[in-house]
Amino acid sequence: MVPALTALPAFAAAVAGEVLHIRSWIYYVLAGGASLAAIPLLAGAAAEAPALPASEYMTIFATAGFAGGLTYWFLAGRGA
Repeated sequence: MVPALTALPAFAAAVAGEVLHIRSWIYYVLAGGASLAAIPLLAGAAAEAPALPASEYMTIFATAGFAGGLTYWFLAGRGA
């Protein structure tokens, strides 16, 4: 169940951008960062972990999301 929860935020951001025809690179960068920053929170909620992940891990996830969002924009978002 946890892998399905981790893919859901990124999928929702991509679908929303495509359906609403958003072509702005900033949307995809911020949506990618937010969706990957949500993964540790969703995984912790599914595993019923009481503590939040360390801020260093949240920074890594958000940075990877920013890069992934920009990559998605280069590949598909420009032509939304």
